Amino acid sequence: MIKIAICLDSPKLLKEIHGYMQHYCTLNDTHLDVRKYYNFRGFLRDIYYQAFDLVFMDLPKSGEQEFAIVEKVKKIVPDAVIAFVSISSASIIVKEPNLANVVFITKPINYGKIEFLVNEIRNVKSYRERKSLLVKNDQGIFKIRCCDIIFLERCQKSVIIHTNTEEINSCRTMKEYESKLREPVFFRCHTSFIVNTNYIANLHDHELSMINKKVIPVSRYRRKGLIQLMLSPSRCEPMNPGAGSTFSKQV
Repeated sequence: MIKIAICLDSPKLLKEIHGYMQHYCTLNDTHLDVRKYYNFRGFLRDIYYQAFDLVFMDLPKSGEQEFAIVEKVKKIVPDAVIAFVSISSASIIVKEPNLANVVFITKPINYGKIEFLVNEIRNVKSYRERKSLLVKNDQGIFKIRCCDIIFLERCQKSVIIHTNTEEINSCRTMKEYESKLREPVFFRCHTSFIVNTNYIANLHDHELSMINKKVIPVSRYRRKGLIQLMLSPSRCEPMNPGAGSTFSKQV
């Protein structure tokens, strides 16, 4: 299911976009989890518990506080696409070159723009969720979505795959998994650990804190590569799975 947050100053515009979402659900016989926010307080509280796929926000002005909110959203839900809504024309919208997974929507807002955006989000999410691993152990065969893997841990002669909901043992080696789970999403930060960079909460010295509160060591000689990867715009999924660039466009 696609999760969408609409956080706009204008109640009229918020209602308009929400109405287009309802119309989309009716025409496509589907369901969208749409949440409305009239201020950032409630929205910032919920992003810790809601893995939003799409967030509608007002185009930030020059205030540092507004840009800090955008940065916080991207840190907590790095895969989310942020749709900035503006009354400006395309010619005077300034795009930040290092800002990935962003779309600018200018008024007038209409159903066609919303339909296009939601379809793109659904396509990307479907593509991302199709990527999976097959793991065989004494309990059977498990199909694990790569997007659900938080990290892999070597434990004696086996590898434990930690997901959002469970831990699965595998007899394959870390080297095999390192070749299957490639950058920019996955990174081997230590001889005994491969992490999903989308689930990193913070990096301090030579330790990673994951969103599930697990603390993972980082090897001295791997730390620089991890930092470069975390700061690289390429670690965000492109809207077109076959393309090599991040999603930043005008609608």
